[in-house]
Amino acid sequence: MRRSSTGYRHDPEPGAAHATSVALGPPGQGRAAVPPARPGPQVAAQGRAMIIVGVDLSLQSTGIATIQNGPASGWMAKVERITSEGHKTDTLQQRHTRLHNLRNAVCRRCEDADLILVEGPSYGSKGGHQHDRSGLWWLVTDWLIAHPLVEVTPTQRMKYATGKGQISKDAVLAAVVRRYPTVDVTGNDEADALVLAAMGARHLGEPIDDPMPKTHLAAMEAVAWPE
Repeated sequence: MRRSSTGYRHDPEPGAAHATSVALGPPGQGRAAVPPARPGPQVAAQGRAMIIVGVDLSLQSTGIATIQNGPASGWMAKVERITSEGHKTDTLQQRHTRLHNLRNAVCRRCEDADLILVEGPSYGSKGGHQHDRSGLWWLVTDWLIAHPLVEVTPTQRMKYATGKGQISKDAVLAAVVRRYPTVDVTGNDEADALVLAAMGARHLGEPIDDPMPKTHLAAMEAVAWPE
């Protein structure tokens, strides 16, 4: 699919779904996977596509959005989910394996990125497994810190998507589906990740969602962008 008015397109591989779910399998099967090589700073070489990745971390369903700007192909955007299942009865070793496998799966998708945007913790969240969610967040950000990496708060992400800093997840999803119709976004995690990646594209001077209302753009000013 192409959308020339914004300069980006989504061209899935033949026979591939626009949004994919990558299941990691049950935790505790064997030892934790060997982590990928620690990434270094990425410099956009002449003739190479610029890559921006948005990451909405979750223990059960992490959303990943990747935007590329090729010299000849223009903008391409895709979303996917990384899923994982845990249980209340999991041992410490099983929880350790699960977190490290999730970390590895996320970081592999960021290896070639020129800018990575990760959603910051939701400090007001009252859901279960808060301790493990925090552990996953720090595992991922520690591994990616050598990249140009930026944290975007949930409020900033919601404001960029809808113009409002506090709004339901489904309202964000609806706004994303309307604004990026050529990207097959089917869930909240994918929507959140795509908003993050779009913010990164705008920061690098290549917005994929113009025109954007000023109320939405105000979110960009609040982000602590890397120098």
